[in-house]
Amino acid sequence: MSVNCLTKKRFLFLLDPIMGDNGRLYQGFNRDYVEAMKDFCQQADVIIPNLTEAALLTGSPYLEEGSYDMTIIENLLRDLSRLGPRKVILTGISFETEKIGLAYFDKETNQVIYRMRKRYQSHFYGSRDLLTAILSAGYFHNLDFLKVCDLALDFLNKVLLFTLSSGRPLKYGLCYEPYIGYLFNGINELLEEKNEK
Repeated sequence: MSVNCLTKKRFLFLLDPIMGDNGRLYQGFNRDYVEAMKDFCQQADVIIPNLTEAALLTGSPYLEEGSYDMTIIENLLRDLSRLGPRKVILTGISFETEKIGLAYFDKETNQVIYRMRKRYQSHFYGSRDLLTAILSAGYFHNLDFLKVCDLALDFLNKVLLFTLSSGRPLKYGLCYEPYIGYLFNGINELLEEKNEK
């Protein structure tokens, strides 16, 4: 999908600018891709970068864990919002060893809100994909976005814990199936809450 297509027909656009992690671009990506992603950000309603992608998009140094505080993160969120999106969700934020989560910035209210959950010392393939999918569904249905963030993080916490306890090799992905009902019920509750207003 081109930027021209987005400007001709306006619709909700949530962007996960997948480009890199741990301070580096993924293999096969280059600076031209980063510049193209910046163009996409201009049209997005919401962007969901990690710290690496945030650094690439803003041209700022990569923030390693332990090298930042809330003030630095909040400045980075505002820099990201200047690219165009109305809302920014920065993932992989951690201020203490046992917790990790996200920082949410709403340009309209100029408010930053953090959501943290228990940290597991493993790499879980597909966790960010699940997070983005849930946030996208909630946003497109115009649900209370912070409640969707909470639901997504609670769902992921259950999935990660179950995946670890299952003994299945992590390279095979997440064991999310037992908690689809939990997610479904949570989304339904938020839909009912919206319809009651």
